[in-house]
Amino acid sequence: MLSQLGYWMTTTGLQWSVSEATDSDPLALGLLYFVALVPLLVLSPWAGTLADRHERARLIAWAQGSIALMCLAFLTFVELVPSLGLGGTFTFAFGIGTMLALSAPAGQSLIASLVPQEDLTSAIGMQSMSMNAARIAGPSLTGALLVGSATTVPVLVYAVTAAVSAWTAWRLPALPRPRGSDAAESAWRRMRSGVSYVRRNPPCGMALLMLAGTSVMGASYVSLLPAVATETLGGGPGTFTALVVATGIGAMLGVLVTSWRDRGTTKPGTIAAHMAALAVGVASLGVVSFLPASLVLAALTAGVNFAIMARINALLNSRADNDHRGRVMSLYVLAWAGLVPVGALLLAGLAALTSLAIALATSGALLALFTLCVVWWHRRSAKRSTTARQ
Repeated sequence: MLSQLGYWMTTTGLQWSVSEATDSDPLALGLLYFVALVPLLVLSPWAGTLADRHERARLIAWAQGSIALMCLAFLTFVELVPSLGLGGTFTFAFGIGTMLALSAPAGQSLIASLVPQEDLTSAIGMQSMSMNAARIAGPSLTGALLVGSATTVPVLVYAVTAAVSAWTAWRLPALPRPRGSDAAESAWRRMRSGVSYVRRNPPCGMALLMLAGTSVMGASYVSLLPAVATETLGGGPGTFTALVVATGIGAMLGVLVTSWRDRGTTKPGTIAAHMAALAVGVASLGVVSFLPASLVLAALTAGVNFAIMARINALLNSRADNDHRGRVMSLYVLAWAGLVPVGALLLAGLAALTSLAIALATSGALLALFTLCVVWWHRRSAKRSTTARQ
């Protein structure tokens, strides 16, 4: 929670800083999201092999310590070279994203080693709730600073919270390391082994496919929230902060409801229904110009988005064995956070060519069409399986 608090304070500050410097240019906002999260797309599979070979808490500690040092280095350069501009901001965002990519599979895999199997869904829900509590508090604390165009304080807070998180992770009791039969193989062969493992477990492959579509055509709308605040709602930093806080509240409530209701019985049909609701929410964000209604819509959209992620996270963690869990969850990170920057860049480009409302409506329509295709494919595969058994 501490690390996420610093992350969301810094992310909110950087987003608004780029928005002010570029007059809310959708392409610049999409590019910021791309450089911040593209390391998750490129490095997650390799990071999964690290999570299956080394002690996962130590990997998290090293990554958080590196983030603390990066924050201090960024603040130093800002003071020494005030003309760093967007290039310095994008470089800093890329560095943070790289460290998060290297530790994300370890973080997603660690929780399954700490709780009984029957409590896994609730534990993952608590983990996601803590992240979203920070997602609410971080932008709220940063809101007053944005009015004065201040981004140094959030970055300084992130340096402190990341350092404390590193110290806390380092003090976790040592857990058994994964000891798979392929421990001596190269990283490339271990990555291929993780993909093969998922292919042998069709529910995992279906869940990852649905998550990938959600990330590209659904979750990427978050990158354009500053533009929604200024263009659709005609507001400023206060409006943007309110949207981010509403998104965090909705995400936390979505995960909470999922944790209460889900007991390891997640089905593709349930996830598909959430995806359809997300498609409607994304399409509506570009046209609803009444602030209270937009805040409610932002909360509901984030709620179904994070409910999808929580259900798929629990499904994958429950089905993967400990020796492969790191690699399976690296594919989860790739399909979730790794593909969001791709969607953000495509969405930003479409908004720059047409308009924000058209881009969000198109994204929602494509997600709805993708959901229909996935449901059709799932029913066809289930029918074939039933026929084969008969």
